[in-house]
Amino acid sequence: MSIKRIIFISLSILMLNTMADAQKAALKRARTMMNNLEYKEAIRVYNKILQKRDNAEAKINIAEAYRKIDDSENAEYWFGQVVILPEAQPIHQLFYGEALQKNGKCGQAKEYFKRYNEAVPGDMRGKQLAIACDLQDDLMNKNGDIYTI
Repeated sequence: MSIKRIIFISLSILMLNTMADAQKAALKRARTMMNNLEYKEAIRVYNKILQKRDNAEAKINIAEAYRKIDDSENAEYWFGQVVILPEAQPIHQLFYGEALQKNGKCGQAKEYFKRYNEAVPGDMRGKQLAIACDLQDDLMNKNGDIYTI
């Protein structure tokens, strides 16, 4: 093996290690921001991480941050990314359903509430939210004819 090739391989390994350390530092900083309830800043850092490489933790925490700041449109997008990950937990199904429901997509939301119910049968949240979807039209239109806007 030539000396140039050895130097090139050594520098490449060094660069990869440096980039990995930078990613770890960014993830740690973003976790701290999430713990300090600095969700918008954490979103910014996680997005930078995702620009460099795919990272399940970043996607999950971006979705969670958007949920916490009540941005249902972005939460819907990111939880849509999360529920297909191998690292996804049943609670992500519930949160995705909630975001869909908030965005007026009860048909889709009910599917994710059902998945959550199957995964966590003892938790009534999914069942109750699915019932709320069934009642949404009735609740929105009930007594609508007695008010003039």
